[in-house]
Amino acid sequence: MNKNIMLISTIIAIVMFLFIVLLVETTCNNSNRYKNNFRNRSFHGIVTGISYDAKKIPTVRILDSNYYLGIYSYGVSEFLKANDSLVKLKNEDDYILYRKDSSGIWQAIYGRP
Repeated sequence: MNKNIMLISTIIAIVMFLFIVLLVETTCNNSNRYKNNFRNRSFHGIVTGISYDAKKIPTVRILDSNYYLGIYSYGVSEFLKANDSLVKLKNEDDYILYRKDSSGIWQAIYGRP
């Protein structure tokens, strides 16, 4: 009887260990996939709308498309306003944010142009 309990306990421990390894691997792959998708996309245009999720991460509307800025929005989200121009270049991790000054000239206010 004790051998059966030991065997069942060992099998449960192995299955739980494999489940945890699988869970960690899946989480890491999803994170890498998100980062690669982020780096491979590009967009630019006038921000016509901004909405925020529960974690205060913005989704911007540009040219009838929505772009979730995700974890890379940390710096730019505090400056972001409607009618700004937002640029995300392919293979870059950052945004460039432009805003018209009082004379109507676009000035970079975030990121490096």
